[in-house]
Amino acid sequence: MEEKQLFNLNDEKNFKKVFDFFHPKVYFYFVKNGCDTSTAQDLTQETFIKLYNYKSTLNQELKFSTQLFQIAKTTMYSHFRKQKIQTVELNHMDWEDALEEDRTYRYELVAIQQATSALPQKCNEIFTLSKFNGLTNQEIAQSLKISIKTVESQMTKAVKILREKVSF
Repeated sequence: MEEKQLFNLNDEKNFKKVFDFFHPKVYFYFVKNGCDTSTAQDLTQETFIKLYNYKSTLNQELKFSTQLFQIAKTTMYSHFRKQKIQTVELNHMDWEDALEEDRTYRYELVAIQQATSALPQKCNEIFTLSKFNGLTNQEIAQSLKISIKTVESQMTKAVKILREKVSF
């Protein structure tokens, strides 16, 4: 997406594109910073609600993603402050659980990256454009000059291969 389009959040279609493109990035930002999956999902949703509510205050001279992740960061800090007030002290077991969850996440991430890189070249390219770059099947078909059916079949093939290679 072009940087100018990112700021046009009054258009529902455009906001959905922004949401679809940045949602995984914001979610993994929270997971990477120590949130469990449930909290990461909640904070991601809260971030996009704040983005929508404060869209008129975004500065178009600054990079959109920088501003979005600033919202995510303040959302996370606010959550941790509230949590700290509610929880006076974490015991040793909580830290062990958090470390284990982090190890599991890292293992899963590496497994997914390895499995993705093992996909056939065209399949990998289409999967990456879809899942990591946020392009629609239509956009992928246009940019690669292939049919939408080809994109769909390659995505189906990629998901099937990934399910076989990555089992959690």
